[in-house]
Amino acid sequence: MSLSSTLLLKPNEHSPILLSHMNADLLESLFRLGKDLTEFRPYDTPDELELEMRKVCKMAKTGENDNEIRKLFAKHIANYADSNEEDIRIIDTMYHLYTTLPLHRIEPERQSELDLCVSYLRPVLARFVDVAGSIHGSWPNTASSAASAEKKALKDGSRARQPDFKLFTINQYREAYECGFGEVKPASKCTDKYACNLDLLRLSRFAKQALDELYRKKIFVKALPIFQCIGEKLWIYSFFHAADGLYVMMETGCIGNIPTSRQSLLGFVDEIGLLMGIWRTCVHIKRALEGRGRTPVALDHLRPTITTPQYKEIIESRDCSRRSWVRHK
Repeated sequence: MSLSSTLLLKPNEHSPILLSHMNADLLESLFRLGKDLTEFRPYDTPDELELEMRKVCKMAKTGENDNEIRKLFAKHIANYADSNEEDIRIIDTMYHLYTTLPLHRIEPERQSELDLCVSYLRPVLARFVDVAGSIHGSWPNTASSAASAEKKALKDGSRARQPDFKLFTINQYREAYECGFGEVKPASKCTDKYACNLDLLRLSRFAKQALDELYRKKIFVKALPIFQCIGEKLWIYSFFHAADGLYVMMETGCIGNIPTSRQSLLGFVDEIGLLMGIWRTCVHIKRALEGRGRTPVALDHLRPTITTPQYKEIIESRDCSRRSWVRHK
């Protein structure tokens, strides 16, 4: 990750090399800084709402009582209409998943990347990556605009990189600035550590370029939300500028199994609160657009992003068979 001036922090997964240069106390202080700066924390679903969602999910496992289940969801939506935003989004997401997911699970080995993006991740993330009129999430087949702009400035003729998912701000009904990214790999790729770790590098470069671009436009966001999905496992990260020349990509949560059928909805009730951190970060980005962001960051504290030719040359010259300290299974 140092290729992008980025420090990757994953709880309790520090390599001996990292610990030899930065002691455990220093790494823990960076974790605390990230949590204070981003407010990226899971949401504790109220006990009553959690019990109600469990009841509905247990009924959904049989594939019967569809009308009764829909009535229960309608009742909960009405009861929580005046509740906080978090509770409403949780109920709305669970109902959306119930109406879109199949009853039975497709074996992970048979799921393609397109299946994961369209059939599963889109309904899971939909209610947590949109802030009405300000921020929107999409699954593009186009290059990152921040990466394209930087290549143009550097007169780099290589093809700009394309993220699997991106968040962007909206201005006058058009895309303005990128503010979040995601990369997806099917379960068949989970043993390919080179490809999975390369996605982490790609995410750090996307996020760093987008964050630098926002700061240059005097939009001082606290952090950017990013995620990596491999098979049915979803890692959530917060990307922020910590100090002069230092960017941090901090893991804030991991969902062990995203729901891929109605039968797997019950287990998701325990983990859906982790997605609320993404939504809170989007709300902070909206505040920054309104001029209520973090303390301004000096532009001379930013660092240039390595170009694609340099990036490929360094990656291809490294020993890719050495042990990886990032788990993907």
